[in-house]
Amino acid sequence: NLYRFVDGKGTLTHRFTDTLRLSTEMGIEYANRLLTGTVPKDRSETLAKTLLRLVYEKEKGFLALESSVFGGTYSELSDRAFWGGGANLEGEWTPVSRVSLAGGIGCLWLDQLEVPFHVDLRVKPQEELLFAFQGTYTVDTASYGNLWKEVGPVSQSDSPVHPKAFILGLRGEMKGIENRTFLAIQGEWQKRYNALKILPYDTGNEYFPLVKSSLSTYKVQVEGSYRVSPGILGSLKWTWLSGDRALLEKEHTWEGTIRVAPEKQPFWGSLSGLWVTNTGTSLPILNIGGYYRPRENVEISLSFEDLLSPYSEDRRTSIDPFIAPGFRILLKTTVMF
Repeated sequence: NLYRFVDGKGTLTHRFTDTLRLSTEMGIEYANRLLTGTVPKDRSETLAKTLLRLVYEKEKGFLALESSVFGGTYSELSDRAFWGGGANLEGEWTPVSRVSLAGGIGCLWLDQLEVPFHVDLRVKPQEELLFAFQGTYTVDTASYGNLWKEVGPVSQSDSPVHPKAFILGLRGEMKGIENRTFLAIQGEWQKRYNALKILPYDTGNEYFPLVKSSLSTYKVQVEGSYRVSPGILGSLKWTWLSGDRALLEKEHTWEGTIRVAPEKQPFWGSLSGLWVTNTGTSLPILNIGGYYRPRENVEISLSFEDLLSPYSEDRRTSIDPFIAPGFRILLKTTVMF
């Protein structure tokens, strides 16, 4: 399989006054998959979106009106193209310094009329404590380009897939020791429709079959960090997904990072570890990276990825039966214009 990906996005903003601004955004994503062999097969996807957003801001909140038009084309689906559009009204209000309320509601037309929304209530009983309640209903479009990047060869349905999700969540945050420590606990209930699940690899067709499912998932996430000094920060995060899981979601995920970034210095480094269930090996993924910025718009990075891979008795799998890349050394230069 050979893949090509091209993405582009542009944003333009005009401020009428200090409190009123208008912005527009246009983006396009192109992905192509070529299945080589005796009978080559070509698959492609093009997604485009344009957005117009008017925002009115005041000291205690903002109000925004947004409209969008989007669509996509596919080379091999029965429904080779789709289009949609929508409008959304959202805002945020902070009546007092320790309470804020944000929300939005809109209308969206795809294969039928949808009403996405989100609500976010935040309360700070003390400066070091925060409690939040969140509720959302979202409608999205599954991108085969992203699936090719994350999974590899997958089957395609006869028409575009539009996953929908209803989520209720609670979150608590606490800071301490002069804001050097941070702890957050979050719980969510997710009900998803048209969610994509992967079936075992089909050797005859040489792809992973995808099926649309309704999923009910409970998510618990605990994360914390400790700032040893102004330039050294350590963090740890644990995520548990109970119930149904989609695509590459795992039951347990542990992530840890130590970041060293001396103040007023052009270099910094990090040590990170990742461990998830069902990857073929019990060893975590351990990465070390270093970064150097000789100029404001130039960054040079050197990273060593999956350092423990050579010491594993079993090969790590990204998704069975495909083997993960393993130990790699990457040198990259980024120039920003």
